[in-house]
Amino acid sequence: MLNENLSIMKRMKFPVHGDRTIDLVYRADAFNLFNRTSFGGIVSTIGNPNFGRPTGPQVGARLITMGVRVDF
Repeated sequence: MLNENLSIMKRMKFPVHGDRTIDLVYRADAFNLFNRTSFGGIVSTIGNPNFGRPTGPQVGARLITMGVRVDF
């Protein structure tokens, strides 16, 4: 089963006063990035007219989440 996951993060620092800073962190995560499907539920009964056919997908669709965090 092929399943690619990717995560990227960007940290930005903003000076406030003296040596103090405010950090803004942006993060994005992608699960099953290329939206590949792995079929499951294959009929294995010999003599069944649907022998060898998959009855449904096993892996869900692509999922992308994003978030922002402020550190001060």
